[in-house]
Parts: sequence; structure tokens; C-alpha cells
Amino acid sequence: MKYFNNVLIISITIIAISLVVMFGFFFAAYNTQPIIMDKDFKKQIENSQNEPESQLRKFSKSSLIQTALAEHSSEPLSIKIQNITAVSNPTNNNTSTIFIAFDIRNHNQNTILLEGLNYNLYYNNHRIVAGSIGSQLVSDIFQSKSEFPIVGNSSLVLKDKQKFEKGSSEIDNEAFINILSGNAHQLINGTVFYKQISNIQSYGGTQQFEATFP
Repeated sequence: MKYFNNVLIISITIIAISLVVMFGFFFAAYNTQPIIMDKDFKKQIENSQNEPESQLRKFSKSSLIQTALAEHSSEPLSIKIQNITAVSNPTNNNTSTIFIAFDIRNHNQNTILLEGLNYNLYYNNHRIVAGSIGSQLVSDIFQSKSEFPIVGNSSLVLKDKQKFEKGSSEIDNEAFINILSGNAHQLINGTVFYKQISNIQSYGGTQQFEATFP
């Protein structure tokens, strides 16, 4: 009987020790898992900081840039010659006044402020007169200069006049006679200076143009 009790005690002790060992093993394994996850999570964060921008951020930035470019881009102005006439000076047959009317159309949705227009008038590749409407000089920033607003999808007519004198060359005399009679084919080129208003901001620009009349 005593021997049986000793065997039972030894068996219970072994079982108890085995349970303790097993419990300690599972406890250790359970507690180390979060540590491994934390390390992995930390590693992912470090890698994400060192990697190039994510695809989502790249897409967002690209979309913003494209949107800004779309807002700032504009269709070119249409610049045509509405009319050119010449009137002789009644007191001096060697001088006349040339009247020029420009038809300028804005094809954009936003309003464009036309700041100035410089032009040259040619007859048979010979420059007859040069003129300007408005101005785009640096010194004019501190002066009160008029701007010509062109509402979106509308047009504006600008007019100018220049004195024209009969020259000493044959081409000057020919141009003088034909322009007065209205039989001259003329070419005008030049530059317009403008500002486009978008989202309470303005963006300056220039545009070259060339037109013929009639």
C-alpha cells in the first residue's frame, strides 16, 4: 500500500510539472507574438518612409497639377481687322489719317483683361505706320492705365488712328494713293498683352498675331 501511494505521488508530481512546463511554454509563445507583430509593423512604417511616394499620393498630386494647368490654360484670342479706312487732310494733300478697327474675340469662359496692343501696318511688305492701344511698359505699373475687359465667349472692338504722310519713294506714293482709294491689300502684325482672371487670380500672357485686310 505504501508503495502504491509513493507511485501515485510521483505520478501526480510528474503530471503537475508537465502542466507547469506546458503552461509556461504556451504563455511565453502567446506573449511573444505581439512583440513580433510590433516589430513587423515598425519595419513597415520605416520602409514606407524610405520608399518613394505611394501610388495614391502620386495620383492625387498629378490630379492637382493637371487641374491647375487646366484652369490656367486658355484658348488664344482671335484677332481680326474689322476695317481700315483713310481720310485725306483737307488742308494738306500730302497727309492723311488712317483709321483701324480690331475685332478681338475671347473664346474662353473666363474674362480676359486686354492691357495693350502693338501693331504694324504693311503695304507690299513696306511698313506704313506703327501704333499701339493701351500699354505694357514697366513704368505704367505705377500709372492709371485703362484695361479692356473681354467677357467670356464675347468680342471687343478696339479702334486707333495714325497719321500717314506721303513719302518720297515710289512705294510710299503708291501706298498713299491706294490706301486712300480703298484698293490696297494690307497686312497687320503685332502683339497683344492680356491678363486672364481665374478663381480671383490673374495670369498674364502675350500673344503674337497677324491679319490681312480686306
